[in-house]
This record gives sequence, structure tokens and C-alpha cells, in this order.
Amino acid sequence: MEKLPSVLLRHETDEGAHFDWLLGVPGVRYGEGAKNGEEARLWTWRIEVGSDGWEMGKRYEMVRNFDHRETYLTYEGEISGGRGMVVRVDEGEHEVVSWREQRIETRLRFEKFVGIAELRCIKGEYWCVVFHEAERI
Repeated sequence: MEKLPSVLLRHETDEGAHFDWLLGVPGVRYGEGAKNGEEARLWTWRIEVGSDGWEMGKRYEMVRNFDHRETYLTYEGEISGGRGMVVRVDEGEHEVVSWREQRIETRLRFEKFVGIAELRCIKGEYWCVVFHEAERI
């Protein structure tokens, strides 16, 4: 299976803090830098709980955000335009079991969390995720 990058960022703004979860997309090549001025993108969701608080079998609501540039796999610091700052709180890789437009199942290996993530689109940009033990599949 293809190993893809994933990172969890704590995004702090004037309104408060949340986490941005970035997942590498199957078929996209990462680690090659910008080609033709285009940088590889990662699907991104806003989630309120960090990986150290993820519980197996519990459902977490998320909001699909705009795709983030590959730079954010390693970036920490201020975001342009006064949009706050990000700090990397967990990172690793994932291996896709199934990837469809509105349902994703992937094996996640972070430094602080290992398990199966089952993501489902509820409606529009609203998604949920349920985590399972890695032995499930």
C-alpha cells in the first residue's frame, strides 16, 4: 500500500484554537517541492480534539477545509494575513484502505496515535470520523 503523509496542526487564532488535520491524497507525489509553480495539496479538516484525545469508537465531527499546501507538513509559525499561527502537534503517515469522494478509510500511524480512521461526509463540508483499533482490518 502507498504510504502518504499526514500531520495534525494546532491552529491558534484570535477567536480560539482548533486542529487542522491534513491527509495526503492517493496518487499525488509528495516531497518533490513545487512543480510548474504548483505545490502538492493535502485534504484538510478542522477538528476540535487533538490526537492525544482521540478515543476508539467515538465519533468526532469535522469540517472539510480548503486543501493545504505540502509546505504545511513541516511548517510552524505565523500564517500570513493575520490568520493566526500553527504548531505541529502530531505527524506520521497513513495507508489508504478505501478513498472515495465522501468516504475514506485509512490506517493512521502518528507518533501519538495509531489506528484506523473512518471518515464520512455528512453533508457538504460537514464530516465525521470514527477511530478503530488497527487490528480491525
